[in-house]
Amino acid sequence: KMNEKLLDFISEADPEACGICFDSGHVQLQSDAVTFARMLGDRVVCTHLHDNDGKEDLHLPPFQGTIDWPGLIKELVRAKYKGYYTFECMKGTMSDIVLAREKITDLLIGMEKLL
Repeated sequence: KMNEKLLDFISEADPEACGICFDSGHVQLQSDAVTFARMLGDRVVCTHLHDNDGKEDLHLPPFQGTIDWPGLIKELVRAKYKGYYTFECMKGTMSDIVLAREKITDLLIGMEKLL
């Protein structure tokens, strides 16, 4: 699987010189986004956030598919990710995306208080 190849690749790379763009939807097609975020930890340097049904790369707004968003945000916060949370949605409306952003912001605020 591509996710396993990525882990092999970065395990050989200098962490100071090689980071990962975490693409939630692409990861979810091959494994569990939460588990993979936990495995990548502080190697995540940017994000592309979108959701899907676990079968097709639908680029849905977050919370409209199968990804466990509270779990994913928790792992990114735990890894001390401080970069942008970039949405890569090709479907849904702008109000769907704004609502997803509000939910993720609420999760971030809540998680940072807990961790």
